[in-house]
Amino acid sequence: MKYKAVFLDFYGTLVHEDDRVIEDITRKLSANSQLPSTPKEIAS
Repeated sequence: MKYKAVFLDFYGTLVHEDDRVIEDITRKLSANSQLPSTPKEIAS
């Protein structure tokens, strides 16, 4: 398997890409929020 990148967090820990997880969470937060907000606004 060829890797495109290796992700390390602030502490140097090997981590995996979490874009899909973050997108799902921000969509759920946006849908359940009492304030008008988009997933992009929440992510920022």
